[in-house]
Amino acid sequence: MKKFLLFVLFTFMSTLFMAQGVFAEGCFKDPIYDRDWNAEVTTGAFVRDVECMEGSVVLTTLPVGTVVHVIAETDGWYKIETSDGIVGWVGQWLIAQTSKPFYEDIVEVQEPESCDEPLCDVVDHKNEDAIRYLYMEGIINGYPDGSFKPEATVNRAELLKILIEGTQNPDASEEMKPWGFYSEDNCFKDVPAGEWYTQYVCYAKDLEWIEGYKDGTFKPAQTVNKVEALKMLLNTQGVELSGSTTTRFEDVPPTAWFAKYVITASELGLLEETGAYYYPDAGMRRGSISENLYRLLTSE
Repeated sequence: MKKFLLFVLFTFMSTLFMAQGVFAEGCFKDPIYDRDWNAEVTTGAFVRDVECMEGSVVLTTLPVGTVVHVIAETDGWYKIETSDGIVGWVGQWLIAQTSKPFYEDIVEVQEPESCDEPLCDVVDHKNEDAIRYLYMEGIINGYPDGSFKPEATVNRAELLKILIEGTQNPDASEEMKPWGFYSEDNCFKDVPAGEWYTQYVCYAKDLEWIEGYKDGTFKPAQTVNKVEALKMLLNTQGVELSGSTTTRFEDVPPTAWFAKYVITASELGLLEETGAYYYPDAGMRRGSISENLYRLLTSE
């Protein structure tokens, strides 16, 4: 009788736990626990849509040194959020807890209010001079409500349009702009002919300024991170890359693919970052890329 009662109690508790708990959707049905701490990538990591190697989709890759925020845990996996808002799963052996700040811990994004006059929300902003210069040169535009949204991130297609339309032969007539001849191309699986961004993406690909992803996509609507943006900036402007391997940022290892772009931009004085970290995986903000481009265009 005693064994029977223990069995009933165990069965009841197990059923109650199963009813209230959250379980993984990947290879195993293990319980998921909430977490709230930062971690640093110790080995190049794939971020997957589910907590499983087989059958999962890789959402993005994280270089060594990237700081992420851990929001959940299950057996063998951490659910993380990246600085540009991607949420997915990485193996627990690929990251380690850190005291380093997550990008969103130190940068607070505030949505600007509508206004009537152009660039009204950049007054007293740290990038105001750069934004106003590029606006007067016709390189960038604001939004119909008069705002510029300097703290908003920019996606990959938007950035290419800014860099190409504004700085590559800007005085050419519409019919003579070389990128216009690419509007009906289909250069990536997710860049169909006839979209507003097709001409910029395919033009940049043809000139080998961009490469896209291994799966044949470009992901035009994806937020461009800071190092991707630097690569696009330096490539479209024909900047010769530095041969140096000396980096001043702790999260930019010399062996990383993006190190040469960060080092070159740093040597040219294009970067506004002065601390020990660059946060390479963070989304590029409209004000920051304006500052980078402004410094490049006005440098000797």
